[in-house]
Amino acid sequence: MHINGTIEETERSLAAKLEASGLLGDIVPPGFHIRVTLKNENGRKKHRDASARSWTAEAGGYMEIEFEPVPAAAHPPLEQAPSPRHETAPDSDEHMTRLLRALDEVERRPGYQFVALKRFRDIIMTAGAIRKETLSEAIERKIVMTGKVPNPKDARYPVTSIRLNRQAPEVQEALRPEAARATAGFSPLPSSCLKGEPLSQTVLRERR
Repeated sequence: MHINGTIEETERSLAAKLEASGLLGDIVPPGFHIRVTLKNENGRKKHRDASARSWTAEAGGYMEIEFEPVPAAAHPPLEQAPSPRHETAPDSDEHMTRLLRALDEVERRPGYQFVALKRFRDIIMTAGAIRKETLSEAIERKIVMTGKVPNPKDARYPVTSIRLNRQAPEVQEALRPEAARATAGFSPLPSSCLKGEPLSQTVLRERR
């Protein structure tokens, strides 16, 4: 196999294609990205500015895949990032509520021992038109918790699972029945605030 460009360009292109394909699925840990290195048959790295044509699989060259943490520079400085609670817009609240209700529904289905993050994100959220960044926000705010469970298809690669943090106020609010939410915060006025005569007196007066 012959490829064009420099070694560095080819490595970046291959890493991007792997990321986009989702072939590695839940193997890539959260907060990490894929790095590809092209090596000769003797295990030595190729010079990054060398032509990619100098590397061939037919001559024994191989591709090494690593997971690297996303550089801190890719994230805004902590002091500049406002609290997610403060920057949440009404539309974001709607997506969050739909996300929490959808996850609750899946968790309650008979026969489901866990909810796979990738399957929920790619199938359930897509079908419900829920923005994918909403799940990242929910995980960051500890509204949704993640974990690792054995992969029933291949025990070598655990599956990243998600579950609702049912102690979180946001979850309790989203799952509260509609009638309870509608009356939340309502309290009747005390009788001292009601002006006028008792109803019994009004009836007697009208009969005279």
